[in-house]
Amino acid sequence: MEINLKSVTQLNSSSYVRWRFEIQAHLEANDVFDVADGSREQPTDATLADWKKKDALARSLLSKSLDDAHFNLVVACKSSADMWKTLVGHYDEVSNTTKLAALEAYNDYHWKNDMTVTSYISGLMLIENKLKAQKLNIEKEMIITKIVRGLPQKFDNFKQVWRICPTKDITVEQLQAKLLDVERDVNVTSSGNHGVALSGQKDQKDREVFKDKKKAGWKKDRKKLQCHNCKGFGHFARDCPSEKKDTSSEGRSS
Repeated sequence: MEINLKSVTQLNSSSYVRWRFEIQAHLEANDVFDVADGSREQPTDATLADWKKKDALARSLLSKSLDDAHFNLVVACKSSADMWKTLVGHYDEVSNTTKLAALEAYNDYHWKNDMTVTSYISGLMLIENKLKAQKLNIEKEMIITKIVRGLPQKFDNFKQVWRICPTKDITVEQLQAKLLDVERDVNVTSSGNHGVALSGQKDQKDREVFKDKKKAGWKKDRKKLQCHNCKGFGHFARDCPSEKKDTSSEGRSS
């Protein structure tokens, strides 16, 4: 019997689900799946020769659908049933590990400082899809609740309103649209406050510069002042050195 495996996806580290579906259909089409899955055990009567023929065909079909790494897993197997059990058992174990990893990722997921509403929700949806691939379905209400609870402080007003009046029957897409509106408003407000702060800083700096210039100008203009007492320049009469000198002399005389 000619074996044609062109329609069967080769088993590699990422193709198990599709490979299993296709190879099982191929084994069934060749009437040997019951031998490969072990439901038809090796007989001891006259049908043994037919069973061995079917087992050989099943082993051939299986081995030709494997990459080198998976072939090495079954190279010591004596029957197609052993091969099938080894391959399925390997991926059942991997599947359990993958499930646990996906559940951990879901439970640990939170908003990070560099995230936006879009990246935050997209990241959570990616994890949800991984859970679905492992046949682990999380209710929509739990997804919605996790999204809202994980929002950062800038969404506190939204979260407060949500706690008081949660929107029933809302989809993730609808919630995302609402949060995008809030995010835009928050960003506009933050930008405006930042602009006001910068403007205030600039005004203060301008005042300080003006004050410094005024002081410098006053010092420069003061040199032109003429004292009415000694007729000297650079001071007022009340600050006249000669006046102070005379006052000091009178004090000593008395």
